[in-house]
Amino acid sequence: TMLSARRGCLVLLVSISTLHHGQVSAFMVPYRRRGEVCSAIAPRFKAPNSGPTNEDDNTSPLILGVPRDTVAAPLAILLVSQFILFIGVGAVIPSIPLYGKSIGLSAASNGVVISAPAVALLLLANFGGNYADLARKPAMLYGMLIIAISDVGTAFAGNLFALMVARLGLGAGRCISEAGERGMLADLAAQIPALRGRALATQQALAALGIAIGAPLGGIVVEQ
Repeated sequence: TMLSARRGCLVLLVSISTLHHGQVSAFMVPYRRRGEVCSAIAPRFKAPNSGPTNEDDNTSPLILGVPRDTVAAPLAILLVSQFILFIGVGAVIPSIPLYGKSIGLSAASNGVVISAPAVALLLLANFGGNYADLARKPAMLYGMLIIAISDVGTAFAGNLFALMVARLGLGAGRCISEAGERGMLADLAAQIPALRGRALATQQALAALGIAIGAPLGGIVVEQ
């Protein structure tokens, strides 16, 4: 119970830290037309598949050949935030079956509860992608907010129905936030075409590492 509540607080902190970087407020970003890079990321970004502008070269120092202010810094913040987030995702995994058992759920019901977020991800994937195409940061913020509320709901759920609603909400929040995160990652990587594969691979590696670290930590907390 406490793991889910703490994870909800962690999710809010991660979303705030991710959205804090940048020159444009997440709530004041104009929606974009198709084909334009979302202005929620950085107001000086160009269209995808183009390199850094002369202005970027002159005003932004380079880190490993990548403009620091427009690519390297926001990319690092995004990846670190993803790593922290997935530590929380992994920490909750060991507690869900035990929590379900403590409120009287059968093994079959536990399986349904565990798979509920994946169902929500499947059903809402198209909606999440379309919304993230309009503006990245609002998608990330609102998705994280839904995740935090769902985690708190999971912590206080006392029956199968309440737990299912909370878990479906978790999947819905992940669908929206992850669409924004991956869209932002793609937009950042598009500024340096040679960076695309490495950026995506690093994001996947950090997500897996976060779960791998979080799951044992969650198990230790549950045992105590």
